Amino acid sequence: MCIPTTAANTTSTNSITSTIVTIIITITSITINTITITTIITTIITTTTTITTIITTIITTITTITTTINTITITTIITTTITTTTITIITNTITTTIAITTIITTINTITTITTTFTITTLSPIPPPPSSLPSLPPTSPSPSSPLPHHHHH
Repeated sequence: MCIPTTAANTTSTNSITSTIVTIIITITSITINTITITTIITTIITTTTTITTIITTIITTITTITTTINTITITTIITTTITTTTITIITNTITTTIAITTIITTINTITTITTTFTITTLSPIPPPPSSLPSLPPTSPSPSSPLPHHHHH
């Protein structure tokens, strides 16, 4: 007696369908978890925004207090730091000129690199002498005499 092959095929297909169903169930559970995570993140974002607003209000209050204090202390600081600021300005100008010269030298090196590159790329390739058409030497055309207009 030969066993029909159809019975064996139906059992294998059933096992495949069951595995597909389990995969689908796991995917749905993952999606549900992601939704819950997103909701938690949104709530965290809303709470952080409220915290930032509180921080900004605190900063504004601090700045208002500091401005009043600064107006009192500025008058005393100006009288003492005029002599020191002149010295620091001179030193800063020296450092800036040094920095500028180094920047200029680097820019010059960059420009030289770019110019050499453009020269090599833009140099025209001479065509082979065989491709040039052999034109006969053009004889200069005789200058036709123009008619003279007599002024009355």
